[in-house]
Amino acid sequence: MTALTRYQRLESTGLWRPAPDQARRDVVVAFGNATLVIADGVGRPLAHWSLPAVVRVATEADGGVVFAPDPDASETLTLTEPEMIAAIDQVRRAIAGPQMRPVRMRQALRWTAAGLLLLVAGLWLPGALTRQVTSTLPALKRSEIGAMLLGHLQRQTGPSCRADIAAGALDRLALRLFGNHDWQIVVLPPGPDRALAGPVALPGQIIVLPSGLLQGASNPAGLAAALLQAARQADPLAAMLQHSGLRATLTLLTRGDLPDAELAAYATVLLSGPAQPVDPVTVTGTEPVMSDGDWVALLAICAG
Repeated sequence: MTALTRYQRLESTGLWRPAPDQARRDVVVAFGNATLVIADGVGRPLAHWSLPAVVRVATEADGGVVFAPDPDASETLTLTEPEMIAAIDQVRRAIAGPQMRPVRMRQALRWTAAGLLLLVAGLWLPGALTRQVTSTLPALKRSEIGAMLLGHLQRQTGPSCRADIAAGALDRLALRLFGNHDWQIVVLPPGPDRALAGPVALPGQIIVLPSGLLQGASNPAGLAAALLQAARQADPLAAMLQHSGLRATLTLLTRGDLPDAELAAYATVLLSGPAQPVDPVTVTGTEPVMSDGDWVALLAICAG
């Protein structure tokens, strides 16, 4: 059982400050897929923090620990429950550090390394390695890579939009389109220099939606078509490895990690990419994509 699986049902209360000039508010903190989920009292998500990037900022006199999503972040989260503080530290170490592998996995890696030496001259090697990695990488590692890539995107665009009024609408839209709670839709504002041209799928079933496309959508059906088309594109992990090259692919295969510089560079590529034309995509089922109330709320997601 991994550390993350062990603590999946652990929740605690905390005090979240969205910005230095705003008051702290009571929140509920829980674990997501390689993320720390911060929600209000009725369960509406307020923020998703990448667990490998979470840092301790300070320890207060009463024993409370202040966390932040990265060293430069303006958000803070203060926790006082020892079990939750210890759990966050343990999960961060388990995700960020080398993954423990059983003997059979180590043997498989040795055979893989030997095979690589024999096949290194083959022209098909990069594609073969990419297929090997994408077919065997655990879902938890995909989620970790997606969360870290999202963090690099937010460093260039600013924090994701998450007005309280729209949190539930965004979750219901993801459930309506993808049929389960595994997918996450994140709305990003335009950065000072770059902005996403359209929805982009990240590893770990994350769809990043530019706020400009949301504001320009004439109806929920058109927005749904763009989101579904992004989700149905080629494996986002494979696309990232094809861009990052053979060295990054080998690093992920042998060490289980990607260099942070590669993730940062690929985030810049995603923000510089052209918009993809949207083909008509049919949303299954007879229910409408969204209610009128949810649509109006979603349009205001970047207002708060």
